[in-house]
Amino acid sequence: MKENSIRRAVREGRAALGTGLKEFASRGVPWIIEAAGFDYCMIDHEHGAFDLETIADLAGWFQATNVSAIVRIHKSFTHLVPAILDQGIMGIQVSDVDTVEEARASASRARSTLRGRCAHADLAMPLRFSSAHATERPSAWRSICGCGREQLTRSGLLNDHRRIF
Repeated sequence: MKENSIRRAVREGRAALGTGLKEFASRGVPWIIEAAGFDYCMIDHEHGAFDLETIADLAGWFQATNVSAIVRIHKSFTHLVPAILDQGIMGIQVSDVDTVEEARASASRARSTLRGRCAHADLAMPLRFSSAHATERPSAWRSICGCGREQLTRSGLLNDHRRIF
């Protein structure tokens, strides 16, 4: 099973280095991203032109590299979380999440998808949330996925109020 390179970076005490992808989908892209030294690639379903079939292709191509693929979706597309994770994607970023309750609903959907699936055993919680409100109740946001303050600080995400694991 492929190791989640984001979690590996945090375990090694360094920030995970990533890039985004929203227009180009070809077999060579994951190899270029890996050669550039990135730990992860965020496939942008929210702003990009990728459908589930393209995401499935990219997921398969990224499996052949050491780069973890994550997908960014808008909160109105959380019904796609199970289908996206079934493709072998290593994580989901849900954008425009306004409340802890919305984040919990997304996390619940992802957890139900992961139950009993060894293919995703390396994922403690494959969700990341983008919210301008994350700083209002940071402990509540962190509790959704079980990440502690130390993990968030070491990953460099604690100080970015728009993104929190």
